[in-house]
Formats: sequence, C-alpha cells, structure tokens
Amino acid sequence: MAFITTADVQAALGSVQASKQGDLALLVDTAQEVVESIVGKVEVGTATHPVPTGHRTAYLPLNARNVTVTVDGVAFAADVDLAAGIVSGLPSSGVVVVSYQAGWAAADIPATVKLAAVEMAVHLWKSGRQTVNRGAPGPSTDATTPYGFAIPRRVRELCATVSDDPGFA
Repeated sequence: MAFITTADVQAALGSVQASKQGDLALLVDTAQEVVESIVGKVEVGTATHPVPTGHRTAYLPLNARNVTVTVDGVAFAADVDLAAGIVSGLPSSGVVVVSYQAGWAAADIPATVKLAAVEMAVHLWKSGRQTVNRGAPGPSTDATTPYGFAIPRRVRELCATVSDDPGFA
C-alpha cells in the first residue's frame, strides 16, 4: 500500500495530462522507495537484512522493534539496543540475518515523511522533463543514496526529523 498517492503528487504539480498518469504512479513508487532508503520502513511490516560476513554490528532504523537474529537459520542471542539502533555481539562467521518490525500505522505516518515523498516525486517528474539547453548548472543542492538518485536537500531535511542519518555538514 502506498503512503502517498498520485493525487497527492498531482496536487503539488498542478495539472498533469491524463496520458501521463501512468508515469505519476511509477514516480510515486520510486519516491517512496527513496524515502524509505533514508528513514527506514514507513508502513508497518517486517524487514529482513542479511549482515555481511565478518561484521559484528548491525544498525537498525529508529522505529525498529521486535528484533530477532538468526545465524545459519538458528536463533542467536545478540545484544540489541533499540534506543541506539544497534545490534552488537554478532558472530564473525555464518549467515547472519537481522529481522525486525518497523513502520508506522497509516494514520501515524509523520507528515514530514509524506511531504518528503511528494517532494521527491515532484523532483523526479520535473527532472525528467527538463529541456536540453539549460546552460551551466549552479552549485549542487543534492545528495546521493545507494540508489544513485540525486535527492534534493529539502527531502533530506524533511526525512531528518525521523531519521538517524547524520545529515549535511
């Protein structure tokens, strides 16, 4: 289920041709994935993350709860500090998987997270429709994520209200 809708993005953009509505749906999905890469899981659900071999610590989003750790498919008693978002004492060998529940109920998703996703979708829409001759770009106000998207500073700032991301220097 989406925590923002095409109607939310269309309201921010103004008028959008009916033939482009399919594009909006794709941008909504993409924007939500980008925001979740910053703040962690938004809608209530379970997340599972394999821990690279040799890493003795794993990091959790701030809204994680009900953490379980398995090593080679068997439950493992690791040290879990939810307040700090750290799972420590992991073995250096074996297949280590950290699972947890995270996210907010639909009515409790922070407005800043919703707005960040709308802003990201608008950014993707506008950047995909720029003309070729724009002149030299000015200084960058974007950041990057593992997804490789340029994320507007405003989106990162909105996400920072619920993220443990260190932000900008």
